[in-house]
Amino acid sequence: MSELTTNKSNSYLEQAAILLLCLGEEAAATVMQKLSREEVVRLSENMARLSGVKTSMARKVINNFFDEFREQSGINGASRSMLQGILNKA
Repeated sequence: MSELTTNKSNSYLEQAAILLLCLGEEAAATVMQKLSREEVVRLSENMARLSGVKTSMARKVINNFFDEFREQSGINGASRSMLQGILNKA
């Protein structure tokens, strides 16, 4: 699979598979411990099917991950409630 598929859910699974393979064995195992059995099976199947992933594609997947992370997290500026929650737990 040298290009991500056009099906959105498969594309996300392929991206997750590529990202986990880029993380390495220990980090990928830690992530997979947080997933349901079904998620592990689907992700493992996608990881096994990957072949011919170029460095440029891996870089694109990693960049997409960090772009999504920035959009979904408080990294651009913590909200007051998030900051309060963090401080309360500290």
